[in-house]
Amino acid sequence: MINNYFWIGISLFLAGILLLVYSLQIPKDVTSIDWNQFGVITAVKDQYPTRCPNVSWAFASVASIEGLMGIKEISRLSSINHQHLLQKPKAEYLKILEKYSQNYSQDNLSEQQILDCTPKEDNCFGGKMNDAYQFALDYGIVDYSLIYYVAQKQICPIDNKQQSVFNITGYSVQSGCESLKKLIFQQPVAVKINYSNLEDFISFDIDKDIISTNYCSQKQSQEVKYQYVLVTAYDGKTFTIKNSEGVNWGYQGYAKIDATTDNTCNICEEIYYPSQN
Repeated sequence: MINNYFWIGISLFLAGILLLVYSLQIPKDVTSIDWNQFGVITAVKDQYPTRCPNVSWAFASVASIEGLMGIKEISRLSSINHQHLLQKPKAEYLKILEKYSQNYSQDNLSEQQILDCTPKEDNCFGGKMNDAYQFALDYGIVDYSLIYYVAQKQICPIDNKQQSVFNITGYSVQSGCESLKKLIFQQPVAVKINYSNLEDFISFDIDKDIISTNYCSQKQSQEVKYQYVLVTAYDGKTFTIKNSEGVNWGYQGYAKIDATTDNTCNICEEIYYPSQN
């Protein structure tokens, strides 16, 4: 009996040591996040703006769904329910995802399916994020290889639901920079920014050039132009966005937006993100 108590005591002692070591490895607070490091962001895509100029809504919505799909799959690999993961402190949540993301390879989903199957007659000239998410909720989204992008609206396939590879169960829209700074630690999110000239963002140096209010549309002097993009990172001073204008835009398809000035280019006004129970 004494030996049993001895070994139980030793086991509890060792378990305590392991728990202490694990807790020491987790930062007490997390102030930055880059979802590219977790492998849930697909390669930069090109909407071919000369042929399909206003389809960023489809690319941004699909990119946010791809991000959620990656996070859910990594959660599955960790054998921890994603809803339980979200209840953990964000440092522990991200550490678990980082550990198991090494065994995950992200898939591309089909923007063309969203373009074809949402209700507007010609979605190349504008569409609604809510329509994209509602379709993904009702039917799911197929792999990119099944319906690849051709930069024009086509007939919607009738067998979407049977061939979908990922379904969402909900989506939300929030506003406010504090909401954006909180949500980005949970998952990549889609936002709408305004700009005066998107070409000004070409050939950015990601380490030096930051999009500030100087690049935003001024309603008094010019037509306000909008672009939907994916927020992939936050470092306390800037948000990193992924565009859908190809790798020649910004720095290999990415740019940074000032986060020290409130709501630069209206980045915090419309924040979209999907969910899956």
